[in-house]
Amino acid sequence: MCRSGRARVGRVVMVLAAALSSAGCDDARRPAAPACVLEARDPGTLVIAGSGSGLALLRGLVRRYQDSHPAARIEVPESIGTSGGLRALRDGAIDLALVSRPLTEAERAGVTVTPLARVLAAFATRVRVEGLDAAALAEISAGQRARWPDGTRVVPFVRQAGDSANTLIASHLPEVGRAIEAALASERLPVAYTDQELEAALLNVDGAIGLIDLATLRLDGPALHALALDGVAPEREAALAGRYPLVTPLALVARGDALTPAARGFLDFVASAAADDLFVGPVLRPLPVGADGR
Repeated sequence: MCRSGRARVGRVVMVLAAALSSAGCDDARRPAAPACVLEARDPGTLVIAGSGSGLALLRGLVRRYQDSHPAARIEVPESIGTSGGLRALRDGAIDLALVSRPLTEAERAGVTVTPLARVLAAFATRVRVEGLDAAALAEISAGQRARWPDGTRVVPFVRQAGDSANTLIASHLPEVGRAIEAALASERLPVAYTDQELEAALLNVDGAIGLIDLATLRLDGPALHALALDGVAPEREAALAGRYPLVTPLALVARGDALTPAARGFLDFVASAAADDLFVGPVLRPLPVGADGR
């Protein structure tokens, strides 16, 4: 959590996902897992919430902004998902929503979208293997590959149906996407409902593997190994050249009629050269309109 968010943690309460499910939560089947919502809003505090992808980057940007704006009060709760962030934004519970997928036509109504970054994602594990190809990942997701080369049991973790990570996989690795869809339908694989849950599982479950954004690996520093995909390492140069496909687009979304001066100040900052040194390694600047991906 960012500096001010950690100091003001008493304003963030945990509620069961069932409470959000009644308002259309991402996955109503989630068993008693909590999500963060805000109590009474402090109008002097900028609140940014949403996707767990890029959360480490966002908190790094907040810390940098507060270095030059020490009076700024900013809260970044734990992940509530892209859809949860958009609902909270619509309800006026937050000022900016962090999203990790393109918005639907209905979601774009009445909001402004500011591209934030592109973040490399990779399948990661503590097992020391160099990489996997798409066929091997599909076998793992389908339960057809039970052991790593060292004999450790393979434990694939997936995200819930509709999550942006599954959309990214299906877009670039359709065979893997189909295997994950079938596994979710049969409830055969363990599900991580947030990026933080997935990170904890990868760190603590022997043989675990799952797709995680590499900004989390770089900025939070967990001891996980990002795997090459089809012989291509998940590196900045490969992504810029179009050889590595798993890149998550991040954006900040504001209500078109409710962009506060604090939100505008933060958006201007993240687009400025003052934040350039955070957009390194697996974190790329967003593409300008009409760009070719380079």
